Amino acid sequence: ESNVSYKQKLDQFVNAGYANILFNINEKFEINGGIRLEASNRVLKYRELNNELTTEFDDPYIKDEVKKNYFLPAINTKYKLNEKSNLRFAASQTITRPVLMELMPIQFVSNDGSVALGNKDLIDTKNLNADLKYEFFSDKKDMFTVGVYAKNIKDPIEKVFVASSSLLTTYQNSKVANLYGAEFEFIFNMANLSQSLENVSIGFNTSLMKTEVEISEKNELENNPTRELQGASNWVINADAKYEFKFSKEIKNTISFVYGVKGKNIYSVGTAD
Repeated sequence: ESNVSYKQKLDQFVNAGYANILFNINEKFEINGGIRLEASNRVLKYRELNNELTTEFDDPYIKDEVKKNYFLPAINTKYKLNEKSNLRFAASQTITRPVLMELMPIQFVSNDGSVALGNKDLIDTKNLNADLKYEFFSDKKDMFTVGVYAKNIKDPIEKVFVASSSLLTTYQNSKVANLYGAEFEFIFNMANLSQSLENVSIGFNTSLMKTEVEISEKNELENNPTRELQGASNWVINADAKYEFKFSKEIKNTISFVYGVKGKNIYSVGTAD
């Protein structure tokens, strides 16, 4: 059965420009830095269920407008250790905007069969990112990388239970989240074992991560000041096998078998009876 909230309108417009400069300090060391400027305008028009002012299908829309400007710097550096290996460091500030179904104030059935309610009051998440990585490349297209990383996330968006219902979830900004971890990846070309397998390669990557979130006072269902980040696993493993072949000189094809697994994570914040 339809109700007045069945139809919503969202108009989001983002203008952006950036400047970038590359410094070759010497033959081994380079620095790539820049800044991105963003101006965004988001207009949401909706009819809210159980609102005395909007109880009919032809009532006027409620209008909610948010304007934001962002200055997002980034820097990437590379130090060439030798002909086959590099050391890289990167740091940046980025923005994560809520996706459509997190933002629209309507109830919908999500992929796992649960019912979720969008939250029109969500704000953009601001991220500070840094990572340090060592990478190695062989003559046979092998690759090996190992690195460490860290993130500071202000106003992370998390799935929470609605306080008045044990069956309904919604989305909410927490205060701040801190993440740090390590990652490992390699690609091994089977030509190292036999030249007849030169078109076959196997890959593997894994990430270990620790997270901590400071709780927002708005979430009445929380009973601890800190916890792990909702939806984030402490470990992730991915593996693949790849076969490359050509139909002709112009067309190159790849067949891949991919497997991935991750550790347990928090489905939703709060309690449900």
